[in-house]
Amino acid sequence: MTEPAIDADNHTTLVYDIYAPQYPWWCFNFLILIWCLGCLTEFILLRTNAFGISSKFQALTLEKRRNVVIYILQIFVTTLSLALQLAGGVDLIFRLDDTTSELRFTMMLVSSQIIFVLYMWELIYRISIGTPLLVHHVMTCVMAQLLALSIFDAYAVVYLRLAVILSCYATTEQSSFVALLCYRLDLFSKKVQYNLFTLAAIQSFIFKTAIAIFSLLYFCVTFYIQGEADDQPTNWKWFWKICFIPLVVVLFGAQVYSSQILWTLRLKCSSEVEESNQENPQSMDASSESKSTQLLDTVMDDSLRRVRDVSCEIDV
Repeated sequence: MTEPAIDADNHTTLVYDIYAPQYPWWCFNFLILIWCLGCLTEFILLRTNAFGISSKFQALTLEKRRNVVIYILQIFVTTLSLALQLAGGVDLIFRLDDTTSELRFTMMLVSSQIIFVLYMWELIYRISIGTPLLVHHVMTCVMAQLLALSIFDAYAVVYLRLAVILSCYATTEQSSFVALLCYRLDLFSKKVQYNLFTLAAIQSFIFKTAIAIFSLLYFCVTFYIQGEADDQPTNWKWFWKICFIPLVVVLFGAQVYSSQILWTLRLKCSSEVEESNQENPQSMDASSESKSTQLLDTVMDDSLRRVRDVSCEIDV
C-alpha cells in the first residue's frame, strides 16, 4: 500500500490548521499580491528611462503593455515557484522517499498554488488570449485542482509526486519570457533577440518533452505495472487511469505549439537581420542577396500566416 506523503504525526496539523496553505484565503491573498505586483511593475516601466524602456512601453497598445507586465511577473514568480519546488521536492523527487517533512510538503504546495494563482490572474488580466494558450492555462489549473483533491483525499505520495513533476511545465519557462520581453521592448539588437529565441525554443521543446515522457513513464509504472494505487480506498485511481494520459497529451500539445511560436519569432528576427545587412553597401552581391531574401520572405510569410500576432499569443 502506498505510504503517506507526509509524516502521520503532522496529518492533524495540515488538515485543521486554518493557516495551512490549502485553505482558500492563501490563494486569495496570493491573487491580491500578484495583482499589486502587476500594478507596481507597470508603474516602474512607465518611469524607467534606461534603454528607452519608458518611451517604448508607452508606445505600445494597452494589450501589448499588459503582455509585457505578464512577461516580467512570469519570470520572477515562476523562478520563486521553481526554488520552492526544488527545495520541497528533495525527499519525494530526488531521494525517491515516500515520506517528507511538513515544511517541505508546505513548500511544494505553496509552489503549486503560486502557479495556479498566477495563471488565473493572467486569464483575468489579459485583454485577448489565443486558443492554445487558453487551453494550456485552463488544463494546468484543472489538473492542479484535481491532483490537490487526490492528495488530500487519498493521502498518497503518488499524486503529490505527479503534481510536482507536471508543475515543472510552468516553472521552467524563464528563457521564453526573457526572449519575449526583449522582443516586445526592443531591447538589444535583433541578433541578440534571434539568439534568445533560438535558446528559448530549443530549451522549451527539450524540457517539455522530457517532462511529458518522465511523467507518463512514472504513471504507467506506478499504476499499471507496480499497481501501487490498487489498494487505495478512494476512486481517484480509476479516474486517473482513464484521464491522466489524455490530459498530459493535450497539455504537451499546447507546449509544443508554444515552442513552434518561439521558433517562428526566431525566423522573424533572422529576416530583420538579413534586411539590415542589405542596407550595408559592402554586403554581398545584390542579386544573390535579393534571391535569398525572397526565399526567406516566402518561408516567413507561410509561418506568420499560421501564427497571427505571435507576440501576443505566446506565453508558454
